[in-house]
Amino acid sequence: MPLRSWTLLVLLLGGAATLPSATLYSVTDIGTLGADTYGSGINNAGQITGVSGGYAFLYSNGVMTSIGTFTPTAINNAGQIAGYSGGPGSGYMAILYSNGVVTDLGLSNSIAYGINNAGQVVGRYEIAYHTLDAFLYSNGVVTDLGTLGSSGVNSVSEARGINNAGQITGYSTIESTPTTSGPSHAFLYSNGVMTDLNIFGGVYSQGNAINNAGQVTGWAFDSSNPIDNSRHAFLYSNGVATSLGGFNSQGTAINNAGQVVGTFFTTGGDQHAFLYSDGMMVDLNSLIDRSSGISSGIVFDEAWGINDSGQILAGAYFGGRRRTYLLTPVPEPGTWALLGAGLLALGALSRQQWRKQL
Repeated sequence: MPLRSWTLLVLLLGGAATLPSATLYSVTDIGTLGADTYGSGINNAGQITGVSGGYAFLYSNGVMTSIGTFTPTAINNAGQIAGYSGGPGSGYMAILYSNGVVTDLGLSNSIAYGINNAGQVVGRYEIAYHTLDAFLYSNGVVTDLGTLGSSGVNSVSEARGINNAGQITGYSTIESTPTTSGPSHAFLYSNGVMTDLNIFGGVYSQGNAINNAGQVTGWAFDSSNPIDNSRHAFLYSNGVATSLGGFNSQGTAINNAGQVVGTFFTTGGDQHAFLYSDGMMVDLNSLIDRSSGISSGIVFDEAWGINDSGQILAGAYFGGRRRTYLLTPVPEPGTWALLGAGLLALGALSRQQWRKQL
């Protein structure tokens, strides 16, 4: 192809890249195993895990498959799943599902909440009566992550998310007594050190997810605003915590672009899902492409995950049943128009060059 043809193509594609990002989402109902369906994680391949009718499932390439009777909590890009089995009466057991095999991590009364692409798993386990510690499971070895200072009865720490660098977030009590667990703060665990993030200076905060840049999302109470006594979703980045807005909100997942999904309450008292992107929190329901026939009766009230392609795992009640949906960004018409015009112009230029060569 002549040089100026390549130049035109680069200019056109470059122009497309500078257009606003997608603002609408197409909706796919991922199905059910016969009862209410709750999602819990999505990876970059668009694979989804969760629970339907009491069974763990893996949704892949448009097919939902039952994979056991445990509760999944997270999935990595290799399709490995962290979670737990058991229940309040029998006790919990943290597990790792990999290639069809469920492995008990061997920890007493434990739950696994997060997993990275190396298969490292984090969660919490019981080290003594009413005493829970965060853990890291890596290649069969368990590391106790400790706490932010509390110990003994009613001391609690939980690891909720881990990135590919092995950085971990969660929460820990900062003090405890035999009768109360005391205040708890979000933490960042890195290079063997657990650091109190002290989000907004509040008494309570929790880290829920962390991306590969070390950005953390979760929720916190704001000590500087006692009148608004509600949780605030936050984004912690490079030592600075930013409130994402929304009443009684929390961030539940974050991708490597820093986009956050979570929940908040409307002024009418209804819980809705949100997307935080480019410095703005938006009700996820306002971003749905309803022109494709998606019922206005579907109101997304939870968002459990977001991958690096911007696909979102969300939930809603519809038809009397809890359902799980995959939301996929739809490029804006202007983007497709520019790319189409570019290809037409490139084709015309190529034909001109070909005629000149005859």
